[in-house]
Amino acid sequence: MQSLAEIKKELSAARACTDHIFSLFKPEALYERPLPERHRVIFYVGHLEAFDWNQICRWTLGQPSFHATFDSLFEAGIDPQVGSQQADVPSDWPSLEEVHQYNTKVREEVDQALEEAPEPVIRMAIEHRWMHAETTAYILHHASMSGKTPPSFSPQPESPPPHHTLIDIPEGLVTLGRREGFGWDNEFGEHQEGVPAFSMSKYKVTNQQYLKFVEEGGPTPPFWIKRGEQWFLLTMFEEIPLPDAWPVYV
Repeated sequence: MQSLAEIKKELSAARACTDHIFSLFKPEALYERPLPERHRVIFYVGHLEAFDWNQICRWTLGQPSFHATFDSLFEAGIDPQVGSQQADVPSDWPSLEEVHQYNTKVREEVDQALEEAPEPVIRMAIEHRWMHAETTAYILHHASMSGKTPPSFSPQPESPPPHHTLIDIPEGLVTLGRREGFGWDNEFGEHQEGVPAFSMSKYKVTNQQYLKFVEEGGPTPPFWIKRGEQWFLLTMFEEIPLPDAWPVYV
C-alpha cells in the first residue's frame, strides 16, 4: 500500500507530463485531427480530466455533476472506427478556455476527494493518464510542423553506433499475469508458461539495419522520407538526414 502523499506525487507527475505534451500543440492545432482514426486533439484535452472526475468523484463517491454536458462529451475515449468518416467540425467543440475552466474545476474536486477514494480507482486514473501520454505524443508526432511549438533542447550528443551482440536466454518458466492488486482486465489471472531457449540482440534494431529490409521490399516506416537517393527522418519537430545508428522508432 502506498501512502496518500506518494499517490498524490504520482498523479501530479502524470498531470505534468500530459500538460506539457498538450502545451506543444499551438492552440489552433488542438482542433485538428492529425490521425484520421483518432479524435480531434481537443477531445483528449478534456477527456483526461473527465475520466478522473467520472471515475473517482461521480461514479465511485457519488458526487453530483457540475457540468453534465462536458462529463458526457469527454467521457468516451473509444476512437472512431478505422475508415469511418467523421462528421464533426472544429466549431462543434467548446472553446479551449471553456475546457480549461472545466479541467481546473475537476482537478480541484479530484484533489479534495483523494482521501476518500479507493486506491485502485486512483491508480486506474493514473495509469489511464500515462497511456494517453504515450498516444498523445504519437498524435503530436503526426501533427503538422506549423501546428507545433518546439521546446528548447540540447543538441544530440555524438555517440558510437551500438555493437549488436546477441544475448542468450536459457529455457525456463515465466510467470505472466497477476492474482491481486490493481490491474486491467486482461492482466488476470496469474499463470506460468514454459519458454524455450532463444537469443536476442542487446540493442534495438537501428535505421541502418532496417534500411536493408526496406531496400529488399519491406514497408517504409511512417516517418521516413526519401528525397532522390537520400533518406530523411521526420522527427517530432524537424526533418533530418536518417541517422544510421538510431533505433527505428522510439
